[in-house]
Amino acid sequence: MTVLPEEFAFRGVLQGALERTFGTRGVFVVGSIAFGLWHVTTSLGLTSGNAGLSELLGTGLGGQLAGIGLAVAATSVAGAGFIWFRRRSRSLLAPIGLHWAFNAVGALAAALTWRALAG
Repeated sequence: MTVLPEEFAFRGVLQGALERTFGTRGVFVVGSIAFGLWHVTTSLGLTSGNAGLSELLGTGLGGQLAGIGLAVAATSVAGAGFIWFRRRSRSLLAPIGLHWAFNAVGALAAALTWRALAG
């Protein structure tokens, strides 16, 4: 449910404003980092809710900060890809479809992993 508002905000409104203000480089740098930082709140419980990440990064403050950092880095890279796709296609529909597909694959992988561990 977040794909449409995120894409309209980041690849629609923000990308256009950044393009006019900072040019192409600004779109990629500021737009990607903004998209990554947007995902901080959704990654706050990342390590506590994921046994694999908890084991890898730990459950304390350091592990939580590492999990947030990884999530911000990953979504920043994804944001750069969405920006590129938007510029290349000249359509907002292209990054919407790609973003939806990424989210769907992530949800499917999580469901399959949970089912494999539960069963």
